[in-house]
Amino acid sequence: MEEREGIPKNVFQALWIAIPILLGMILPVLGGPVSLVWSIIFGLSECLFMWVPYSFEHPLPYTIIAMFVWPVLVAIFLRWISGVAWESLRAPGRWIAVGVLVFLCSPIVTPQRARQEPIIFWPSYMSVVEW
Repeated sequence: MEEREGIPKNVFQALWIAIPILLGMILPVLGGPVSLVWSIIFGLSECLFMWVPYSFEHPLPYTIIAMFVWPVLVAIFLRWISGVAWESLRAPGRWIAVGVLVFLCSPIVTPQRARQEPIIFWPSYMSVVEW
C-alpha cells in the first residue's frame, strides 16, 4: 500500500542509478551533453587509483579499474544510498530526493565546452575514456 503514496522503490532506485550513469558516462562518451557533477564523480578514478601500476605500453590494469570497477562501485553506492533514502523518507521526502538528483544533474555543458579550460583539467569520465 505504501507504494501508492508515491514513486515505487525500484523506480526510485533505478532513477538514482541510471540517470547519473547516463549523464556522467554514456552521453559524454557518445558526444552528448556532459553533467559536470556526475562526470567528475565517475572520473575520480583518475585521482583515487593513481597507485595502480601501469605503463603507457600496458595500461590495462588502470583502464579496467578506471573505466569499469570505479563506476560499478559508484553505482553500488548510489543503489545503497537511494535505499537508505527510500526507507527513511516518506513520499514527499522521496520527491525532494528526486529533486536533489535533478539538481545534481543540472550543471550540464556541451562536449566542446568540457574540453576547454578550466574544465579540461578537472577529473572526468571523459578524460579517463580519452586517455
